[in-house]
Amino acid sequence: MSSCVLETVGNRPDVTSKEGFKVNVCYAVLASLLSEIERRLTESHCNVLIVIHALISTSEKFADFTALKPFANAYVANETDLSHELHQAKRLVGRLDSIEK
Repeated sequence: MSSCVLETVGNRPDVTSKEGFKVNVCYAVLASLLSEIERRLTESHCNVLIVIHALISTSEKFADFTALKPFANAYVANETDLSHELHQAKRLVGRLDSIEK
């Protein structure tokens, strides 16, 4: 016995029209991207980004103890020492900026 398939088994979405492409391809890609962003940007990841931002000398949060405290806790750093070192770092960067101007 021989058999021949004359029609498709599944229901393929229409991607030949502009609307079909938008609904079946673009929306699916955007949903996948959004899902990946949500997966990667958890609260702990956002906290790391805030800490990194506080380490940039041009940031308004530069050397902000409150922003850096989660990192200090994660690395079991001495908070008193860190507070003093952050104060000195701010002063040093301020001096460097005034020299450059």
